[in-house]
Amino acid sequence: MAKNNPCMLLQTLSEVSGANSKKIFVANHADNEEFTYLLSATVDSMKKTGIKKVAIVAYPTEQVYKDKFSEFQELFEGLLVTNTNKATIDSVKTFIASCSTLEAEVYHKIITQTMKLGISTSGINAVMGRGFVSEFKIQLALSMNADTELSYPLLAEEKLNGVRVVLFKGNGVVSAMTRQGHPIRLPRIFKILEGIPDDNFVMDGELKAHGMLHKTVSIVTKLVRGTAAKGADDVFDFFAYDLIPLQTFRELRTTAPLQKRVSALEALLMANKLTGKGKVFYRPESRIVNNRQELNKFFTDIKKAGGEGLVVKDLKRTYEYCKSTAWLKYKAVYSTTLEIIGMHEGGFATKYEGMLGAFEGKSRDEVIVTNVGSGIPDDLREELWVNPQASMGKLIEVRFTDVNYTEDNEPFLDFPRYVCFRIAADKDKADTFEDILAEIKGVNDGTR
Repeated sequence: MAKNNPCMLLQTLSEVSGANSKKIFVANHADNEEFTYLLSATVDSMKKTGIKKVAIVAYPTEQVYKDKFSEFQELFEGLLVTNTNKATIDSVKTFIASCSTLEAEVYHKIITQTMKLGISTSGINAVMGRGFVSEFKIQLALSMNADTELSYPLLAEEKLNGVRVVLFKGNGVVSAMTRQGHPIRLPRIFKILEGIPDDNFVMDGELKAHGMLHKTVSIVTKLVRGTAAKGADDVFDFFAYDLIPLQTFRELRTTAPLQKRVSALEALLMANKLTGKGKVFYRPESRIVNNRQELNKFFTDIKKAGGEGLVVKDLKRTYEYCKSTAWLKYKAVYSTTLEIIGMHEGGFATKYEGMLGAFEGKSRDEVIVTNVGSGIPDDLREELWVNPQASMGKLIEVRFTDVNYTEDNEPFLDFPRYVCFRIAADKDKADTFEDILAEIKGVNDGTR
């Protein structure tokens, strides 16, 4: 019985030494469908339950294999499409209690994503075939500047201040993941996509709440953790900007150029009447630009309307699963001077433990108070941490991409980044919040 026990096989794989030996072990048991299902459930980035912990006092003591695979499969498939709550946790505990010792341990670790096999997804795919295990990678934009060479025509889309989310539909089942690969439940959006005939696609885009970024991030965090109230996702719109066939996404390949993918996306949205007033799905504001003058004009229009900037996309390029020059962020960068009022050590067990992790800076009128941790050279972090108090009251130049507001209407700087210390001959006092707003207006108007 143990020979065909998929839990025993998975446990044995975790104990095998050496990458090549592990590959051979997988190959030798590739015809065991129950084993390969558990293998996929353990390592596939698109098969996450969202459950990180299920408190188990002790595993059952029954040693005889009970063949609970079918029950596990039904439970696991349900967990992939269900919000985490007390009822789902209780169902997991009940199932675990009904298993033998080994089954309980293996199934518990798969559900909570703590099963360690010591073999890479690429190693498994080398044996089982490309796409057997999904590697979650998405295309990311690089930053452009005034000297960046561009090949026109280009698609310019408004850069949205939302949260990146990728929607999946396969065999009628809809799911979603954040940019970081965390599963997120969006019942309202899922129901809409489940109701259309189109299937086996990936829709890339951003969630944006009816309000501010702070609200969007807060709700998304609760949805990922499974602590959001019922209907919390009803405040979201989804701004879609790419469409890729599911299988090619799983295999990290795409043959269609952006122009064709966008046409397919717009056709799907239009055919199913998903966009329009009162709907959930939208396309970002966009234009085809044929030269730098048209690009700058669109950028100015977006900024005057309160937008952050643009993402400039090459119409001929395929979807690339990495940071890519095919997508370029075009946004204004503003500068301000803040006074240092705090010096914070880097976090425990992080790269910056034992040295400066972030400055805490404030505007002269104390309307803006923010931590600034990006952009500080490592040698400067070490030097300043020898005597942190010596930096208190000094001025630093900080660059940022915008001013945003919390739900309580308190302003904060988006993506603050350290540039340098200010010297008295250059500037002898921190900016006020009014100065910061004037900087933004001047850059946007072209007067600074």
